[in-house]
Amino acid sequence: MTEAEALASTNPWRALWLRPGLAVEAVIARDWRMATLALAAIECAVTLSAAMDQPFHLFDLEPGGTLWLVVLLIALAGTVLGIVGLYVVGWVVNVVARAFGGRGAPAGVRAAIAWGSVPLLISSVVGLATRLGAAEHAAPSVSLVIGGGLAGVCFLWGVVWQIAMLARVQKFGAVRALLSGLIGCVGVPFALALTVRILAFQPFNAPSASMAPTLQRGDYFFVSKFAYGYGRHSFPFAPAWFATRIFATLPKRGDVVIFVHPRDGTDWIKRVVGLPGDTVQMKGGRLLINGEMVERRRVEPGFKTQGSFGDPIVAPTYDETLPGGGTHRIIEIENDHGVLDNTDVFQTPPDAYFVLGDNRDNSADSRVGTDKGGPGFVPFENIVGRAVMIYYSVDPESPAGLAAPRRERIGLAIE
Repeated sequence: MTEAEALASTNPWRALWLRPGLAVEAVIARDWRMATLALAAIECAVTLSAAMDQPFHLFDLEPGGTLWLVVLLIALAGTVLGIVGLYVVGWVVNVVARAFGGRGAPAGVRAAIAWGSVPLLISSVVGLATRLGAAEHAAPSVSLVIGGGLAGVCFLWGVVWQIAMLARVQKFGAVRALLSGLIGCVGVPFALALTVRILAFQPFNAPSASMAPTLQRGDYFFVSKFAYGYGRHSFPFAPAWFATRIFATLPKRGDVVIFVHPRDGTDWIKRVVGLPGDTVQMKGGRLLINGEMVERRRVEPGFKTQGSFGDPIVAPTYDETLPGGGTHRIIEIENDHGVLDNTDVFQTPPDAYFVLGDNRDNSADSRVGTDKGGPGFVPFENIVGRAVMIYYSVDPESPAGLAAPRRERIGLAIE
């Protein structure tokens, strides 16, 4: 039996566990391209699921529920990203390996990446299962330690496999295989993720209740970075002299925006109510824009939240309709008698915006100047993007420190 015939008769699934180098050569010899692509898709989908901030309760899903759509989107995204990523990363790894003296073909590199990632897939599954199981128990620390340790071992196992397979395909040593893999498998995905984060969508979370009920503590949402173009605060480590805003589009009244605080540089989220040149005032809890009182309508039942002293209350809730804008929901914890429910008239400067929180009595916004810790008027250059969708939500009050998903909020558009 020739060497080629011996490789063709080797079952890669059996050889995989103890002889990864032989397994990858068997995959190449048997031309298992479809199996390689399927592995890449599955690995990416599972990794996306495990990378979520909190675990999905996959075994409690109800047909037709919003979470089914999220899981389906993750599966589709994993399939596309896994296959496309395999080709892109495989090409980069092969180019780098050739520069280091490698002699492998792109198909062999793709096989090494996909099949060498099987322990990484096991690591993701173990990690996800551990977090799902821990969420069902009051004291999950032991299971978390055991599961986390097992996931870590599988991860290191996968790294060793990847190095062994790349070295076998490229016919060089472990050091050059490690360098090739790091540049291609880590550097390229990191660069792509950073590009998407900077130019397209950036994830944020709601750390407080100042935008309730629109955004609640435990909500994770995407912000469109291209909604208003790109300025200095769109890019990390941008120099202070970078004052140009390219592809600029002005915010609209009613937009929920992320902006950089003019004084301390932290990220804040509020709703735009006043445009440049507008006058804004609060009088008896009612919002006045350019001297006209904004229409609002009482909504029952009210919103369950915490009062000023942390006590549970049902806050008066209203649908507020801005002039020329859409309708959004607000709450008045102090029932129109809060300390910020009566203000002077604010004149919004040119190229700046007046912002409010939807939780009117629990929000430091443009009613509070920068000298008192608020943002004051928000310059256009400080606006980073527009909040567009809640992609995940958890209940921060759930027991055992492991927040359970709030399925009804996942996938909601932010309006």
